[in-house]
Amino acid sequence: MHLGRVKYFNGWNIFWTCISYFAAIFIIYLYSRILMRYQILKDIN
Repeated sequence: MHLGRVKYFNGWNIFWTCISYFAAIFIIYLYSRILMRYQILKDIN
């Protein structure tokens, strides 16, 4: 099985890919905290 290499362009690299994933996770975390604050989403604890 041969896996090809990732080709980045337009100034994109592995650093910005990592930052974009962490930013998305952080936004989802904040959104879930807002939903828990207004009791739209119940806290699991």
